[in-house]
Amino acid sequence: MKHIPAGAFLTLAECDRKVFLEHNGDPSLRLPPTPYQRWIMGQGQAFERDVVAGFDVQRPAYPAGRLETGFHATLELMQRGVPYIYQGVLQAADLIGLPDLLEQVDGPSRLGGWHYRPIDIKLATRVHPEHRLQMMAYIRLLELIQGVRPDGSLFLRLPPDQRAPDRLYHAETITFNETLFAEKLEEVRKLIGGYEPLPFISSTCNGCEWREHCLPIAEAAEDVSLLPGMTRQAWRGLREQGLGTLRAIAGATPKELQAIKGIGKKRARKYTTLAQAFLEERAIPFEKLMFEASQAPIFFDVESVPGEGIIYLMGTLIVEGGEARFEYDLAESREDEAAMWRSFLDRMERLDGLLYHYGAYERTAICQLADRYGEGERADDLLDRMIDLRRILIDSVALPLRGYSLKDVAPWLGFEWTGETQAADDSMLEYIHWLEDGDRRRLERILRYNEDDCRATLAVYEWLRELAGR
Repeated sequence: MKHIPAGAFLTLAECDRKVFLEHNGDPSLRLPPTPYQRWIMGQGQAFERDVVAGFDVQRPAYPAGRLETGFHATLELMQRGVPYIYQGVLQAADLIGLPDLLEQVDGPSRLGGWHYRPIDIKLATRVHPEHRLQMMAYIRLLELIQGVRPDGSLFLRLPPDQRAPDRLYHAETITFNETLFAEKLEEVRKLIGGYEPLPFISSTCNGCEWREHCLPIAEAAEDVSLLPGMTRQAWRGLREQGLGTLRAIAGATPKELQAIKGIGKKRARKYTTLAQAFLEERAIPFEKLMFEASQAPIFFDVESVPGEGIIYLMGTLIVEGGEARFEYDLAESREDEAAMWRSFLDRMERLDGLLYHYGAYERTAICQLADRYGEGERADDLLDRMIDLRRILIDSVALPLRGYSLKDVAPWLGFEWTGETQAADDSMLEYIHWLEDGDRRRLERILRYNEDDCRATLAVYEWLRELAGR
């Protein structure tokens, strides 16, 4: 009998196909984690150690991989009434799980005058649906073992501005949802048992270790999930109606598409045009492009480590008299962030041009910095000058691409990142390591990457300006 691990419920909320592949796929097709993903895993382990250090815990002893033995060792600790059990093994029916902590609480059970409730420690700052499902698996396991259904707790990392050495987390109580868990348990059983769902391609796939296995399957089938913005609900509905390919969508009538739940008039037209762009390998405008150009445009990009609450670089490419120059404000330490913010505002006040950025994050960063350090009036003036090119592109033009990220669009326009640092995750790691070792070559790589991001934004601007002038 294949056991169903509690972690499968965590994965299910992300992708059903991933559950299948983790239990039935060819491991050789799985990509190794990226350096940034390894760092995140390390952060999670360190946070768990810091939290657990505040409890007097006992840990079941058993040989590595011998989970059956681990369960019996855990059960012995539970029968003794140990206050906190760390990384105990729970096993019942076809379920198995290893919650971070088991907490003894008052109330009779098969164990005696006490029972246990599960606690899981998460690096996240808020509860996600997948956390609830995994916790429900632990609750069900404990119910089967001790005859009492407990609630559970998630220990979630506090946001950076609320953390202190003696205050690391906040607790969220999770209760059991019988109907939801039964539905998801049946789905997981089916997947682990060998049912292979079709790939659904989305932005989540970019960080998945199975992406190079799934993407070619979807591309060969010309699957509609290749279209940017395709929802899973619409994808299922389209497939059920025989409209699951790009060619089918491109040739469908608006009435056929609008019969699908989740697809209205505007979205039907957008899907059709996107499919046509994909098949014809060209850009197709949705409507006449209204584009505001500037005499002296400024291209703006922010680098940060959101999980650590650090905004460390505000780079700008300033175009004047046909010449482009890169200028920036950099926080070389956490303590320099306020000075970086005010220097950036001073710099922008001396310039008259509009600020073009790619994506919503730059506006978010401006608002965050104003909340932390003031200068709200100057921040509002700056926000009034900012234009999001990504929003314009998404609303105006169908591109023959899977996504509208800068890393999707700029290479299609012929732009290349030329530095050693090629992605935002890599830039974050470079900065984190800079704080640790002070190697200024890391800052040079970060600056080069940020300048390339600004120049990529310029490439999009020039293409849009040309398109608007046609």
